Amino acid sequence: MGILNKLCVCMRKAKNSGSVLILVLWVLFALTTLTVAIGSHVSATMSISERLWRITESRALAEAGAHQALMAAMAMSKQTNVFDGVTEDSWNRDEKFFFEREVGLGSCSVNYLTVMDSGTIVTNIGIIGEDGKININAIRNETTRKALVNLIEYVGELDEETSQKIVNSIASLIGEDEDADKDEDEGLTDDTKNDYSDQSSPMKSVAELMVVNGIDSDLYIRLLPYLTVYSYMSNGDSEPFVNFNCASKPVLFAIAMACEDGSERDVCESLANIIVDFTQSGNSFEKSDSQSPILKQLTDFADLSGEERDIFGSMLGHAIKFKSSAFRGISSGVGEDGVGTEISVEFVCDTDGKFVYWHEIQ
Repeated sequence: MGILNKLCVCMRKAKNSGSVLILVLWVLFALTTLTVAIGSHVSATMSISERLWRITESRALAEAGAHQALMAAMAMSKQTNVFDGVTEDSWNRDEKFFFEREVGLGSCSVNYLTVMDSGTIVTNIGIIGEDGKININAIRNETTRKALVNLIEYVGELDEETSQKIVNSIASLIGEDEDADKDEDEGLTDDTKNDYSDQSSPMKSVAELMVVNGIDSDLYIRLLPYLTVYSYMSNGDSEPFVNFNCASKPVLFAIAMACEDGSERDVCESLANIIVDFTQSGNSFEKSDSQSPILKQLTDFADLSGEERDIFGSMLGHAIKFKSSAFRGISSGVGEDGVGTEISVEFVCDTDGKFVYWHEIQ
C-alpha cells in the first residue's frame, strides 16, 4: 500500500512538472516573438531615420551647389570683360566654382547638359547661359519670329507653312498678335481651351508649349534644348540678343536665316558650323564698339565666303550679345559616406540674384 501511494505521488509530481515545462516554453516563445517584433520595429525605425537623413543631406547639398552657382553668376556678371561660353576656360565652367565644393562633411557639384548633333547628351561641369537660346517671349520682334519659324522647321523637320502656323499659334497664346483677326481660342489644343482661353501674357515656362496647336510631345522634346523664357530682354520686347558664345548650331542657323532673307540654306548652315567650331575651339566673341573686330575674330579663325561674311555682318547688327543674363545648371552632392546623394536640383538663376526656375529631381 505504501508503495502505491509513493507511485501516485511521483506521477502527480511528473504531471505538474510537465505543465510547468509547457508553460515555461510558451513564455519563452512569447518573449522571443516580442523580441523579434521589437527588433523589427527598431530596425525599421532606424532605416526610416537613415532614409530621412539621406534625403535631408541630399537636399542640403543640392541647394548649397545651386546657391554657389548663383553667387558666382552675380559676381562674374559685374566684371566688365568676362564672357561666358562653352570653352573649358570660361568662368562658367571653372571647377573652383562648380566641382566638389566642400559643404560640411560632404561636397556639391554643378553641371549642365548639352545635346550633340548625333543626339548624344553630354554632361559638362558648370552652368550654361540661357541667352544662347531663342526667347519665346520675344516673338513680337520680327527677327525672333522668323528665327523661331526657322528653328521649328529645321529641328522639327517640318515645312515652312506648318512651322509658320505653329509660331502664329504661340503668338496668339501669349497675346503678341495684337492686330490679328483671330478667334479667342486660336493657338490652343482642344483639351486646354477652357484653362487658357483668357491668357494674354508671356510664358513662364517652356513647358507651356505643350498646349499649343501643332506641338506634340516629340516636337516639344526636339525644341526644348533651344528655347527659353528666362533670358533678359531690355525694354520688354526689344531686340532679343543671343549670346553667340554659348549658342548651338540650330539656334545660329535659325538666326542666320532670319537676319538675311533669301540666303541659301547651305550657306547659313555652313556659317553656323563655323561659329560653333570657333567657340568650341577655346575662343570667345568679345564686345567691341564696332563690328569689324568681331568679324576679324571669326575670319582669323576660318575662311568665310563673301556671302557668309554678309550674313554674319547682318547677324551682328541684329542678334548678338556676349554675356548671359540667366544660367541653367543641375546641382547634386556626395554625402559624408562618399555615396552620391539621392536628390538633385535643376535650376535657372539670373544675374540679379534670383532663382527663376527650381525643380527637385529624385
